[in-house]
Amino acid sequence: MKKNGFTLVEVVITAVIFSIISVGLAGSFFSGMKLWGRAESASSFYNNIIINTEKISRELRQTQYIMQIGFKGGLQQLAFLTLKENIIYKVTYRFDPEQKALLVSYISLKDILAGKEKDKVTEVKFMGLDDFSIEFLTSQDNKYIWKDKWEMPALCPAVKMKFKLNDEELTRTVFIPAA
Repeated sequence: MKKNGFTLVEVVITAVIFSIISVGLAGSFFSGMKLWGRAESASSFYNNIIINTEKISRELRQTQYIMQIGFKGGLQQLAFLTLKENIIYKVTYRFDPEQKALLVSYISLKDILAGKEKDKVTEVKFMGLDDFSIEFLTSQDNKYIWKDKWEMPALCPAVKMKFKLNDEELTRTVFIPAA
């Protein structure tokens, strides 16, 4: 007598083989999704840095100079006047190593002249930076050199910003037309 169908052993072996293949494919799929998510996250972070460095560059290129307020900077801090939305603001960028963040504060020239400099608003520009440093181009003995501090009563001709993240460094040099 002929039987149609499969034996129980054949069905169990087929189910086991199918399960092993399914688990392998699912593991590969989820690993790929996790890797894609990490790459996407890193990519968006680097894109955020590039977009924000362009905003900082634009503010630096629109620098205004008023001797009483000046243009000041150190290794991890920079303060200058810039034109934003037809209003002159004093902009201060500073790196906070504890927060691993680049902070920015804006205060209008009108508020500075009215003595309301303490009313400035500070916001976070970047989070997750390992380091941030600034260098200033200066002329010394007919040679141009980079210094980590600017104290001259004039505009700096160029500023070099270095953003460090995960052992990678992004450097942006901005030349200031008004200098």
